[in-house]
Amino acid sequence: MINVKLEYAPQAFKIGIPEFFKATLSYKDTKEIALHADTDILISKDGKELFKESSGYSKPHVHTPNRIVLSSYKFPDSGQYVISVKVPGLNFMPVNPKQVNFATNVTHSNDKYLIQIGK
Repeated sequence: MINVKLEYAPQAFKIGIPEFFKATLSYKDTKEIALHADTDILISKDGKELFKESSGYSKPHVHTPNRIVLSSYKFPDSGQYVISVKVPGLNFMPVNPKQVNFATNVTHSNDKYLIQIGK
């Protein structure tokens, strides 16, 4: 149904500086952009939720009219994280929530963190 592409920058960032994320949504079968999507980005470590994008808006989700969701997060330390992109609605209609989880490895090197995101 929905394809989620997760991009991030920078790959190496200084400790205490936020990492920026861009999730792009499209339909799997047609590759067309998914307009008017309700989304949320969550970050967890060891099963504990550390960040939820929609919490900053006091809403259950964040609406994007143009298929792109932007977010940022300051990783507190190195380790294994999971970045999840959840889509509970499309075109102003609720859908069976789709969630894509990206395994994320944050490593420490000198005064920087290095990030690698897989799927």
